Formats: sequence, C-alpha cells, structure tokens
Amino acid sequence: MKTFLIVLSLFASLNLSAKVVGVYDTTKKAERPYDSFLKAIADSKYIVLGEFHYDLAIQEAEGQIIQDVSALVPGASKNVMWEFLNVTDQPVVDKLFGEVVAGTLTSEEFILKTLGDQNAPYASVISATRDVKAGLIALNLPREQKQKVIKEGIQSIDPKLVPATHYLSGKNYYDRFVDSMGGHVPAEKIQSYYVAQCLVDSVMSDTAVKRKADLNFLVAGSFHTDFFDGTVEKIKKLDSAKLASVKIINLDSLSEEEIAAFETGDQTFGLYADYIVMVRGE
Repeated sequence: MKTFLIVLSLFASLNLSAKVVGVYDTTKKAERPYDSFLKAIADSKYIVLGEFHYDLAIQEAEGQIIQDVSALVPGASKNVMWEFLNVTDQPVVDKLFGEVVAGTLTSEEFILKTLGDQNAPYASVISATRDVKAGLIALNLPREQKQKVIKEGIQSIDPKLVPATHYLSGKNYYDRFVDSMGGHVPAEKIQSYYVAQCLVDSVMSDTAVKRKADLNFLVAGSFHTDFFDGTVEKIKKLDSAKLASVKIINLDSLSEEEIAAFETGDQTFGLYADYIVMVRGE
C-alpha cells in the first residue's frame, strides 16, 4: 500500500508516457523513472510485454513502450511478435501489414481483417510496429491445432508444428495452470490441456528465437510470461541474449493490495517480472 501511494505522489514529477503512471523495479524493490526504465531495457534482445488482454490502456501503453524504446536504438532492426496471430498465417500477416506500411490499410482495418473488431484495442500496437519500421511476427499455434492436441494428442498434428525443443514445463507452471482452470476442465483432461498450453509456449519461443531481429518486442498474455516461466523460460533456454520481462497492469481495475502483490511477488512462485509497469485509462 505504501508503494502504491508513493507511485501516485510521483505521478506529476516523473517523465511519463501518455498511459504509464509508474514503473516498479522488482529486483531493486523501488520505483524507477520511466526514462530510466526505457534505458535499462533498450539493450535487451527480447522485451517481453506480459499483458492482460482487451484492456485499452494496457495495449496503448504497449504501443508507447515499443515506440519509446525504439527511439533509443534507431539503427537496430526490430520485430514485434504477437501471440494473437497464428504462425501458419504469416504470409497473410505479411501481405496485410505491408498494406498498413504502404498506407493503403489502417491499423484498425488490419485488426478487423485478421482478428475481428473485438481486438480493436490492439490497433495501437500495429501502429507502433509500423511507425518504428519493425516486422510483425505471428507467434501462436492455431486454435484448431490446439483442440486437436487436446482431443487426440500431440502426435495427431503435423510434426512440423512441434518444435524439436518442445518440452513440458515444471511443477510450478503446472500448479498455476491447474489453479487457473478453476475446475472448468474435468480432472482426466487437465494433462491434455496442459500439453497444449506448453506446446503454445514452445511454438512462441521457437518462433521468437528463429525470427529474431536486433530488438524484439513480444506481446503475450501474462500467464505465458509471469514468474519468468512458460514462454520466457523457453526463450532463455534457446538464447542466452538479454531478455527483459515486463508485466503491465491497469491500476483502475486493481485494489491497493493487488498492486502491492504484483510488486512484491508471490511466496511460492517468486517475482512476476523484472518490471511492473502501471497504467491508467483516460
């Protein structure tokens, strides 16, 4: 609670982006000015933005971070890698994003054509990708392939979709996964769903490492990135280059106790990320 109040008191004095109202450095256990945070992560090969989906303030902050970090390394090649796009659709993504770059398609229209209007909050991420001249990389396994893994096993899908480095993550990730399912899945099916979950992490990490540029922003749901587990763990196993893990939270939807918990971490699982970026809506 004390940290939360300090963050609010610093709001007027920090050099902040339009949506970001505070940054907490979990290793140093202290607030960090936004400019300092940007400089600290700008030399990373991978910047993982762990998010809550469909939160306009969070998605706009992601776009702002992509732009602000990129401004610090203008000569670097860049990619923005996104969980919501399927790896099998990369040719379509390339074509449509090429139209965005050319100015014949808006970011909003790109979202509509690829994902539907329910994903409108992500237009700012697409616009930022265009503005910093980054490539747009699809990361995910298609839903129908995940469902096939759940129903028929991993051996039922095209082996080309299963990275050679695929493995099931450990007990902590499994325990969190079971807890997150909240009893919605029959006990006898939990393992099948977990295999599909871990395969998604493997596909995202394998794609990120194979398609990497000098600077790579990875936008994914925070369950895949929290506690340096899931996709983050697998990227680190594949590439020893510097990775900065960022969790973005919207203060408008959280209690003071929840905010403090994100900053201090969990007694069992540890710290959520290297940095907790706090945002507010308009």
